[in-house]
Amino acid sequence: MSPEFQLQKAIFTTLTGAAIPNLGSKVYARIPRDAQLPYALIGYDVVMGDDEFGLGDAAEFFDATAEVQIFAGSLSDLKAITGRVHTALNVALTMTDGWRVTSHRHERTLFTNEDHDGQQVERAIVQFEYTIQRPE
Repeated sequence: MSPEFQLQKAIFTTLTGAAIPNLGSKVYARIPRDAQLPYALIGYDVVMGDDEFGLGDAAEFFDATAEVQIFAGSLSDLKAITGRVHTALNVALTMTDGWRVTSHRHERTLFTNEDHDGQQVERAIVQFEYTIQRPE
């Protein structure tokens, strides 16, 4: 068993509980067709067991790269929301079922824009690194 679900749940709970202006509870693992900007997309993470002893998913520690994508109608809104997402997630997340974050750091933030059905949309990709320990 590895911590992918617990990590996604911790990110969702942290972001929706942070009361980020203009974002609120618009944090999705799959973007609804009728979603209104701004919103955040989560769940595209990379989790690998510390394979020092060839244990894979049975390892005690896991290295996780968590990605949050933020979409907004203007660059100023995007940067304001991204700053608050950074503050909310650059901590040792509270996880469930005995999983525990032992270290964390902000990896990178990329700002870009793209066309969504003829509408220019601003986008940020924010990545965090977490080391997660298996329950005892």
